[in-house]
Amino acid sequence: MSDHIDVTAGRAHPVRQNHAPSTLGARATGATGALNRRLLRRLASQFHRPRGPLGVVAGRIMARRGSNVERNLWLVDLLELEPDHRVLELGPGPGVALAATAERVTTGGLVAVDHSATMLRQTASRNRGLLRDGRLTLIEGRAESLPDDLGRFDRIYAMNVWQFWSDQEAVIASLAGLLAPGGRLVIGYQPRHRAATAADGDAARRCLRDHFTDAGLVDLVDRVFELAPPVNYVIGSRP
Repeated sequence: MSDHIDVTAGRAHPVRQNHAPSTLGARATGATGALNRRLLRRLASQFHRPRGPLGVVAGRIMARRGSNVERNLWLVDLLELEPDHRVLELGPGPGVALAATAERVTTGGLVAVDHSATMLRQTASRNRGLLRDGRLTLIEGRAESLPDDLGRFDRIYAMNVWQFWSDQEAVIASLAGLLAPGGRLVIGYQPRHRAATAADGDAARRCLRDHFTDAGLVDLVDRVFELAPPVNYVIGSRP
């Protein structure tokens, strides 16, 4: 509300004037919309490195969103796992793919590396039985600086994290060096930025193929999972 001066018959007195309800409603709606947009931007930023309360929410979204679950499970199919394989996952997030991997790797070992302590806690919660039985090792760290004592792996995979690596070519070369002879590296990518298209995924696939080739990987194979936008996977093996 605001005050203005009304002059009537030579007398001046203040009059209370109410804003129209529609104006107040529009302002409230605008303020709420701006707040929601800011909150959504902050939540979206959490998918790079989840942390704090919003990071917990981001992890729950990743664990429950249908497209995220589907693309992770399809990646696990592409690994062609054996029960005794030793497997490394980079960026397990809430641990969806890791849990599916463990169903197939029953006597081998699993290692997962993530730079988010929040995500490692969710992974641990989802896979507590694996930790209890000594089948899973969780490491907080970055793909660019993996521990020197990880050993060799039969399978290495990453889903929708390679775009965050500061030196993608160097990381992929490092991962290729961790593969046992005949081992397989699978990297999947679905563009999730605003207005993402299939062309973005195609460009990423070509880039990944170049990095795989430079790292000495052979028998390269592309796979596409038809979501919106499509998910691109590149598979390569160590000679």
